[in-house]
Amino acid sequence: MNYKAYTGGTYNYKKNEGEFHYRITDEKGLLIIAGKHAIQNENTNRAYLKAIITAIHNLPDDARVVDVYSPSEYAIKTINGSWGRRKNADLFATWRTVRNRHLGVIIKWNIENNNN
Repeated sequence: MNYKAYTGGTYNYKKNEGEFHYRITDEKGLLIIAGKHAIQNENTNRAYLKAIITAIHNLPDDARVVDVYSPSEYAIKTINGSWGRRKNADLFATWRTVRNRHLGVIIKWNIENNNN
């Protein structure tokens, strides 16, 4: 089955807290699962990466083609290998493990926030 995952995140450096979120819909646009997680002692880039990783981790087992949307150019280009992965090595190790479960994942950079 085909799915779409919309991801996002925020981080407030003054408060040292933030969150990441995701929403997964099926090919008909019906909501399958959504989640929101608070984070501390992180940063915005890690919030975006965690949103993508968590969305992929929570895909149904029958997921064959998955379009993942993120407003983060950093997350998209580091996951796709266009940019170097000098930081967040722990998250990229997790990404590789999660990604291997769903090889049909396509990550797309979406400048607009589709987390409505």
